[in-house]
Amino acid sequence: MQIDLSTLYVLVLGTLGVSASLTYWERRFQPHRQTVLARWALGHVAFATGCALSVFPLIESPHQRAPIFLLMMCGYGTMLAGVLMLNNQSIPRLWWAGALLFAALCFALFPHITLEQWHMFAGASIALISGATGLVLRRGAAFLSLRSRRPAALVFLFHAGFYVARVAVFLVFDLTSGPVILASLAKLTMFEAVLFAVAAPMLLLSLVREEGEAHLFTASQTDYLTGLPNRRALFERAERRLREADETGEAVSVLVFDLDHFKSINDTHGHQIGDEVLKLFARTAERELRSIDLIARFGGEEFVAVVAGRSLEEVRGDAQRVARSFSAEAAGFGRLGLHATVSVGLAHTTGRDADLSRLLSQADAALYRAKTLGRDRIEQAPPLAAVA
Repeated sequence: MQIDLSTLYVLVLGTLGVSASLTYWERRFQPHRQTVLARWALGHVAFATGCALSVFPLIESPHQRAPIFLLMMCGYGTMLAGVLMLNNQSIPRLWWAGALLFAALCFALFPHITLEQWHMFAGASIALISGATGLVLRRGAAFLSLRSRRPAALVFLFHAGFYVARVAVFLVFDLTSGPVILASLAKLTMFEAVLFAVAAPMLLLSLVREEGEAHLFTASQTDYLTGLPNRRALFERAERRLREADETGEAVSVLVFDLDHFKSINDTHGHQIGDEVLKLFARTAERELRSIDLIARFGGEEFVAVVAGRSLEEVRGDAQRVARSFSAEAAGFGRLGLHATVSVGLAHTTGRDADLSRLLSQADAALYRAKTLGRDRIEQAPPLAAVA
């Protein structure tokens, strides 16, 4: 089957037009990434315009090299800029100023160099930007959990490698005396461009969609006020923690914290101050407990911590430290001098087959006893034996 070069150009042009439309349309469903998607759509339009100028030249051939090259660089540059934004990075502003100077130099120099030199310069530039994009996708911390990261990085790195090989062909062979080789290389280049124009935009869209799904999942697992894991996340993560402890034979403790007289704080100082007190306790608990311990908001003014690998005395000391630090910080809260305390119920087991529901039930019963005995205290449930 014979496909001429113009047909391949038109295929790339049509594919890029569809990609630009789909990318721009996706903005409606990914509001947190509208800027990135708009830039990518603009980049696809720049690619398409560059291809159109290659097929339907508007000016004399040597003078159209700069517009075509700069449109292509705009396309690759916006792809890189968008990928950097997804990775919480950005291109320094000084680079953009340098790009304007570079564009002026292109318009001045490109009409005076040979076609082969222009191809080599353009190929090296494409390889550089595509390679940088692929490396960001491969190594960027924001992409590590996304399934599309590896294929997206592979597409950009392959594209960069292709243009490195293309530059090598121009360096090794005298293509001016071999028009057949030059025509074959041009067809191969456009065939690879069709594949890239399909794969790259779709994989970039897939990255944005996966990121959006990850944000939704994180939101569903996070308490909106304190930023701690919520009740759903507590049960999911605690079950994993208990399985790990069961495999290693570590002791497991559950602490249930309940802020004393929290309703009176709301009634006296307002719900905004009440919210700040909840956030204050969350920060205190996170700071005083170990980073490997699980602390979550269970509901209302109640918090639950799951601690593994600590003795009963150590866990009790952890609870006392949290309670004292919270009371001290609440006393210095703004100019209000709040008297805020916390009651704690503690359940501890050293046996295997620890059950979260049993531990929570026992810790809750101990918490009820602490409330009954006057609050601002720690009560411990009887030690739990392993289930036979």
